[in-house]
Amino acid sequence: MLFYKNLLLALILFLGMASCSETTSETQPQTPNDTTQITIATWNVHNLFDTECDSGACETTDYERQYAPDYYKKMIKNIAAGVRIFNSDIVMLQEIEKETSLEDLKAELPQYPYSVFGETGRLAGLDVGLLSKWPIVATKTHREEHPFELDDEMKLIARELIEATIALPTGENIVVFTTHFVSKVTDEEGNRRKNEARIVNEIIAAHEKEAPNAHIAFGGDLNDEPDSEPLTLLKQNNVLYNSTEGMKHEDIATWNNTAAFDHIFHNAALRAKHAKSYRVCSNNIGKLVPSDHCAMVAEYIFNKKEAAESTNNQ
Repeated sequence: MLFYKNLLLALILFLGMASCSETTSETQPQTPNDTTQITIATWNVHNLFDTECDSGACETTDYERQYAPDYYKKMIKNIAAGVRIFNSDIVMLQEIEKETSLEDLKAELPQYPYSVFGETGRLAGLDVGLLSKWPIVATKTHREEHPFELDDEMKLIARELIEATIALPTGENIVVFTTHFVSKVTDEEGNRRKNEARIVNEIIAAHEKEAPNAHIAFGGDLNDEPDSEPLTLLKQNNVLYNSTEGMKHEDIATWNNTAAFDHIFHNAALRAKHAKSYRVCSNNIGKLVPSDHCAMVAEYIFNKKEAAESTNNQ
């Protein structure tokens, strides 16, 4: 009987010691993943006009659309629903007529309190915008500063080229450039897109020269395939890398399940943090309602410790 009592006492002491050891600092559970995930998306929302006919030509066969108020509200709600599907931290958007429509969209998406719009000033023009969950601390536009000659005429990039510096929760900044290259309908041979790509490449190269450690992303509806000459020019001198590099074409076809037109590129510094890229569609025929495009999303992993050290060394 005494043997069993001693055995029971030893067992109680052992369990008590084990319980105490779990509260020591050496055995406290460590944070398994001290990182922050940042996602960037690009999506052509497709013809987000408003309820006014600015061009004076809004019939069925005309370029501009004039939506009835109820239809316009429904379109805003559908686009907001699409954004919520991929729920990225930074969202590049194309084919928005006016900044007021971007504001209407923000009203449906309170998780995106920060935005910038690229207005070209054209009547019934479809422009680009950007939404962010994180503060946009600086913006710049580049379109007017970079004219080029094509077919004996001076041209500009088709839409505004926005540059937005965004403060991430890690304490670091990310610089996001976005535009919408001219379509194949008006530039079948791609000559204007080649100039647009060359200009983007030069601007980002200059930015990187001034800030060698900057994390830079560029994206939008670029209206061309990954192996096309315009998109190859973006990668010239290793300035940019396509985030879908090495992926199968059927996994990156964002327009009607046939063409890979929507892209996110990154520079070498951001490429080192790239985890994966993927498209987001709301059905199996290659679009995200109400658009004729899917969205493309790129995911990046930022290490909080590295970010703190980088900030302290600046």
